[in-house]
Amino acid sequence: MHHLFPVSQMLSSTAKRFRDLLCTCPLTNLPFAFSVAPLAAFLFLIPRIPALANNICERLDPEYNSGGTTCDLSNRGETLSLGSGNFKDLSDLEVLDLSNNGLTRLEPGVFNGLSDLEVLDLSGNSLTRLRPDVFNDLSHLEKLDLRSNRLTSLPSKIFNNLERLEWLALEHNRLVNLPVDIFNTLTNLENLYII
Repeated sequence: MHHLFPVSQMLSSTAKRFRDLLCTCPLTNLPFAFSVAPLAAFLFLIPRIPALANNICERLDPEYNSGGTTCDLSNRGETLSLGSGNFKDLSDLEVLDLSNNGLTRLEPGVFNGLSDLEVLDLSGNSLTRLRPDVFNDLSHLEKLDLRSNRLTSLPSKIFNNLERLEWLALEHNRLVNLPVDIFNTLTNLENLYII
């Protein structure tokens, strides 16, 4: 049985209801006689719907304002999945908190475009390994928190582009051996927490 919703009622609903309807209502459940005019009015509202925002900070951080410098995506309550392009158009972002999200991996290019990022918190996730190039675009990074993950090893060149890094936390992981030269490029490192 198909559920029919009057278009006027749909257009007066909150953005959350639009998002929920859009995400849970397959096209086969739409009324057969769905006219173009109400559809055009509905499509006009789409840019205002948070679930369809341009980047992950606009979608998931209620405190984030477009052009802001801090994005808090910590403690989402579900496993957060990140891919390349999630942080597009966020070149002014300086602080990114991804802690306590159950992250198990970071896709290639996930941090591309975050050229001004200074603080990255990945603590309290379930990361087991990291790609050697995962932090390559973060040349302004000063603080990196990788505490309380499940990392067993780190690639020797993982910190090569992080010359400005001053604070690094790796404690509460499963690290057994680290490459001898892993910290060679970290000439500004002042605080290192490993145990």
